[in-house]
Amino acid sequence: MKPVSQLFNLYLSNQCSPEEVKALLNYFGKIHEDAELKSLILEELGKAAPENFESQPEVIAVFEQTDHYLKNTLFPEKETNKFFLYRYKKYLVAAAMTGLMLGTAYLFFQEYQKGVINDTPALVHDVQPGSSKATLVLEDGSTIALSADDSDTVLNQKGITISKTKDGMLVYEVDSKNVTSEVPAYNELRTPKGAQYEVLLPDGTRVWLNTSSSLRYPLKFAKNERRVSLSGEGYFEVEKVTVDGKRLPFFVETSRQVVQVLGTEFNISAYEDDQLVKTTLMSGIVNVSGKTGNNSKTLSPGEQSILNSDHELSVLKVNAESARAWKNGNFLFEDVHLKEILKQFARWYNVEVDYNDIPNTRYNILVSRNETLLKVLQMLEKTGNLKFQIVNNTIKLNH
Repeated sequence: MKPVSQLFNLYLSNQCSPEEVKALLNYFGKIHEDAELKSLILEELGKAAPENFESQPEVIAVFEQTDHYLKNTLFPEKETNKFFLYRYKKYLVAAAMTGLMLGTAYLFFQEYQKGVINDTPALVHDVQPGSSKATLVLEDGSTIALSADDSDTVLNQKGITISKTKDGMLVYEVDSKNVTSEVPAYNELRTPKGAQYEVLLPDGTRVWLNTSSSLRYPLKFAKNERRVSLSGEGYFEVEKVTVDGKRLPFFVETSRQVVQVLGTEFNISAYEDDQLVKTTLMSGIVNVSGKTGNNSKTLSPGEQSILNSDHELSVLKVNAESARAWKNGNFLFEDVHLKEILKQFARWYNVEVDYNDIPNTRYNILVSRNETLLKVLQMLEKTGNLKFQIVNNTIKLNH
């Protein structure tokens, strides 16, 4: 193994291989190496971290964010060793809060960073993160604006009660005795750039709709199947429904594929301006079929199907957490091109991106979607040797 000090410096410049990352983490997982890791971190900081920093609320939040990755991805064999995880996370957080790229090579940006980093160039202006809002399009074409700040909105369509909870979820309740028509009536939920929303469908299926997306669904599902249409990205928790002893299938259609499920959790990313349509399964089983050709794949948990522009369907093993991180309030990118990362930032923060001269590099990033755009870009600057500015609502690489 290379000298520890050399590996540590390679971490900071994002030049370590995954094998070197794990080797260094294993090295610092030993009790007697505690002081050396602390010394390297403090040397990079140029100042001592507060003795009680690990008890601060902001640091505790970072501990919680790192917990899943450490326990389930990097060190599954140490899952029950809480002392090891605490010791490791303590110094991971110390480094992360200074903008260093250490340990898992993930980025954690917290308010504490403001008092440590003073040399980050100021951007032209900041942009607030997205929020919970959407537009509901009713059967007759009329619309209702929805946001988390609204008071409860209640209306009735053909015996279907539609309400909005105080925490920003649209809920459909069916009173079968009062349904006035057997002719299917549809609603459509649309989110603009910089917004997401949640809906509980008439069958109990829960859907989180990401930014710049739409979901079209009937007020009452048919007796032989449940079918919705998606554009953009949605995370589905499909309710299991049984009719005459048989599971009622649930279909999600996009412009290029159809996903069939019985009762499961999965994420579909099918933006019209993306070349790839990605379906990621968390639990259960789904069948993915392209609308062109005879492509069809059955997914197991932890697998992702990718439909390309040539209508070719492939399946990969992935970390499914990265696909649903947005639904849980985070961005999680694993070995993703910078252009794709910026594209997703643009959707959430409702900005544009100037892709001229954006390097063809990949990054591993975990950052809260509640952070402002300024903070997220500052973190990229510190870890990727990049300089950004926001001009006229556009992210630009500053040369």
